[in-house]
Amino acid sequence: MYKIKIGECKLEFDNLEEDKKEKRLNFIKHLLSSFAIGLVIFSIVFFISWFNGLKSWVYYFSNACFVSGVLLAAKGLLSFVKKEGFFDVAQFGIKQFGESFKYAVTMKRDARVDTDIIRFKEEKRRNRVVSWDALIVGVLFITLSIVSANFV
Repeated sequence: MYKIKIGECKLEFDNLEEDKKEKRLNFIKHLLSSFAIGLVIFSIVFFISWFNGLKSWVYYFSNACFVSGVLLAAKGLLSFVKKEGFFDVAQFGIKQFGESFKYAVTMKRDARVDTDIIRFKEEKRRNRVVSWDALIVGVLFITLSIVSANFV
């Protein structure tokens, strides 16, 4: 976003192409970081099973891909469920319990109990994002696991 001041007049305009490039670059960074996390999980599972077993390496490769894929896909799906507000009621209840306990202990008026769950859900929903990169990389690892399982 560019801001230009001319005397008393302010002009603001967005550079949409730069925003798109920045969003694309951020998505690629997140995708590569999720892939790196998947490779770390893959290597840990692969080498633990390699040193403890007597089967073919393709078997261990398939299992390691499956474990890392399921963990990454679960992260992506849980972020989607969280964005939709599935855990908001429990989170609000815990917050309300803490505020009630604080009020009971201190008896101060500034420690009042918040009872507006709709506003709480709106505030939480604005800041949440879905981790599509983890879901994509997880599905990729699961697919690689299924393909490599055919060679066992």
